[in-house]
Parts: sequence; C-alpha cells; structure tokens
Amino acid sequence: MGNPPAQEDSWAFGPIGSPFPDNPFHALDQPNQYVALWYKHGKPIHGRAWNNGGVLECSFPYKKAELTGAKDLGGQIQILQYKGDHNTLGFWYEWIKYKDRFEKTEERQKLKCGDSLPIFWKNRKDGPLMGYLDATEMVAAAFGWNGHEYRDKIGSLQVLVELGEHVRGYDYSWQPFSVCGTFGEKEWLPVYVDYKGIISPCVITYEGKQILGKVDIRNEKASAAFSGKENILVGPKVQPQLVLCRKARPGYHFE
Repeated sequence: MGNPPAQEDSWAFGPIGSPFPDNPFHALDQPNQYVALWYKHGKPIHGRAWNNGGVLECSFPYKKAELTGAKDLGGQIQILQYKGDHNTLGFWYEWIKYKDRFEKTEERQKLKCGDSLPIFWKNRKDGPLMGYLDATEMVAAAFGWNGHEYRDKIGSLQVLVELGEHVRGYDYSWQPFSVCGTFGEKEWLPVYVDYKGIISPCVITYEGKQILGKVDIRNEKASAAFSGKENILVGPKVQPQLVLCRKARPGYHFE
C-alpha cells in the first residue's frame, strides 16, 4: 500500500512572545532552530525561530540587517509544522545541498513562499544559521578580459550543463594543465571555446585560494576576475592549474 496523496504544508501563526507551537520543523541537527516565515511590506521572508522558555522568539535577515524582537517584527509569525509522518501526510521534509536542488525534481519540490526559500548554513564559522534565498536575484557572474573585471552589464550568458550519466558518451574531469595542455595525442581533452584563442574553464589557485577562471591553452596563460581586475598567471605558474576536460567512454569518440 502506497503513501496517501501529499497534503499541504502546515503553519502555526502567532506574534513574538506568544506560546510556542507544537510539532515545529527544525533545522538540520539544530533542536531549537525552526523554520519561520514573516512578511515585510508584503514580501515573504524565511528566517529562524526558537523556543525561549515556552514562548516564540525569532530572527529574520533583511537586506544587511537582522530583524528580531517585537519592535522590528510586528504582526504574525508563521512556524512550519510537521504533524505526523509520511504514512499520514504523504510526504516528508529533507534538507539537501544547494548544488543538488535541480536533481530528482520529479520526486521532490522546494519548500518556498513567493520567491523566498529557507536555507541553512550548517558549517558557518560562528555557528549554524538559518536564513532565506531570494530566488529572484540575478545570476552573479564575473569575467576577466584584457586586465579588467566585468561583473555588471555583461550581456547574455551561456552555462555549461552536465548531461545525465546514461545519455552522454564521455566523462568530465579536472586535470592539471601539465597533463592536458600539451600538443599531440592525450587521454583528456580540454573543454574549450575557440574565440580569440583556445579558452577553457580553469580552477586557479591564486595566493592560496581557488577561484574559477579561464586558461588560454595556446599561450599558456590563466586568469580569474576578482577584486576589480583580471588576475593573471603565465608560464610555469600555469602548469599545476586545473582545466576542465572530457574523455570519450569506451565505444565512443569525438568528431
């Protein structure tokens, strides 16, 4: 016998200082940090709530400020509840990594209200913290060219999409430039675009930190855009940098 049809999400309502509701849904491994929802000028914002001696307290991020307490947070606060289990409700909640949000979309749905999604920063240096993701935000991007960083008006973007394992005839791997940047026959071939040079995606280690940038295979030149400029490596410093490559699977070949 299968699970019943999934019911709607359940929310408890109450102002700050009201009795804390039963069956709240908590953040991962955080027994007193719960999913909360509040409206600021009609815009939904997710944040965190906690049980303070039996009464409701909460905090919401807004722009660059933290709003907390009755002075900042008027009106009703909503607390996500889970009253039962998958046998009675037809669903369960699960925290997944942000990078996996587009996987298994036929099996799961993102919990959201408007354009706000609850998000949990588990490995935060100062302790785990819950906030929200604004799904309307534009894609953040930065490109380096001719010594400059471009990150505002950059026109249309192309994003490389990894096909499913069962429909592609090749595998991806990050390989050192010293392995894939040579001429002649090689096992791993750089992924590239041929425009003003043979340009490939490259993870660059710059002053001890890794950042995604590009490498000009032909001219042995790698760079990444940050801190307002294009930061460049040339010659021997390029050799250990990691280049995105692909290799044909057995029975397949590249044209």
